[in-house]
Amino acid sequence: NENTSRRASMAASAMADAARDIQYADTMLKIADLIESGVETKLEWVKTRTHIQTVEKILNLARYKKWKSKDIPYIEQERLKHEPYAEEDVEYAEYHGNIYVHSDLVNGLKRDLSAVRGGKKLANQIIGGHIRPDLAKEIVAFAKKKNIDLPWTIESGLKDYNRIKAMGVRHAGDLQDLLREYIDLRAGKIKEDPIKAKERELIGQKPGVDFFPTPKAIANDLVDRANIQEGDRVLEPSAGKGDIADAIKEKHPNNELDTVELSSTLREFLELKNHKVSGWDF
Repeated sequence: NENTSRRASMAASAMADAARDIQYADTMLKIADLIESGVETKLEWVKTRTHIQTVEKILNLARYKKWKSKDIPYIEQERLKHEPYAEEDVEYAEYHGNIYVHSDLVNGLKRDLSAVRGGKKLANQIIGGHIRPDLAKEIVAFAKKKNIDLPWTIESGLKDYNRIKAMGVRHAGDLQDLLREYIDLRAGKIKEDPIKAKERELIGQKPGVDFFPTPKAIANDLVDRANIQEGDRVLEPSAGKGDIADAIKEKHPNNELDTVELSSTLREFLELKNHKVSGWDF
């Protein structure tokens, strides 16, 4: 029945949107971990969901341009669009310092602007299908003031231009470097800190009984109050993911430290941090 088909289509669309949102969030967390690890990266200015969407849009257009140049049939394109982006896709990515408007729409745009007092000066500055960002900004403001309908590509293109600029891209080389790093990050070729990756897995989980991470400032204060002396052997009997143990190791690197943790998930943290795990109970 038609209603059942419609509901199924709506459900499929909602699931696709949810999967995309999860992918965007995961990518943002990976970028944040990469920056925190101290790795120099072109992705450091990719800071928002809309930045990720713009990068994905550029890569999608680049991939489509590649398919078109190779006469890839539509059916094959539908299959390939679910594949990860490839290094070759980057070579087809275009950087425009200007806002592109399709040639079919340029004449109509110039005509509509020229028909309104004060608009002819703007229309005369439009040469071909590429509009300077400063001119596009003037045109958008003028059109809103005079209630002129603009091709959607102008406002959309201006937003993309501003986002690309905000991501530190100034020329084609910058864009290609950013896209290559983005593809590598998505493919797992840029190795993130395994501890940060493990911490991300904990989000929304309950890895152990009464697990409460200890903020660094409190962990440092606790260690100071413990008055650990040189030669003391130290036990952290409920070590969790190692917040207090980290502070002990940092302040007293020469003291022998034993950790104990009931949760196998949290013991993995301790092992990743090279803490001596002496057991799961005491």
